Order: sequence, then C-alpha cells, then structure tokens
Amino acid sequence: MILEISGQKMSDKTRLEKDILGELEVPANVYWGINTQRAIENF
Repeated sequence: MILEISGQKMSDKTRLEKDILGELEVPANVYWGINTQRAIENF
C-alpha cells in the first residue's frame, strides 16, 4: 500500500521508532519521526 501525503509518497518500507508511548512504524523514505507520524494517523 502506498499513501501520498502533501505530495510525499510513502512506501511499504518502514523503520521502527520508539517513544514513551511505545513503538510505531514510520515510512522509511520520510524525514519526520514518531511524533509527526502519530499526528498523521490521529488527525
């Protein structure tokens, strides 16, 4: 599945990031981290 957000295509490859709330997969080809990924998923 490939998503597109603000012209940025998100691929199937992910990296696992951790914070105080737990772990989350973030697309490997984007510059943002776990906090931005949580915002994208929740809003």
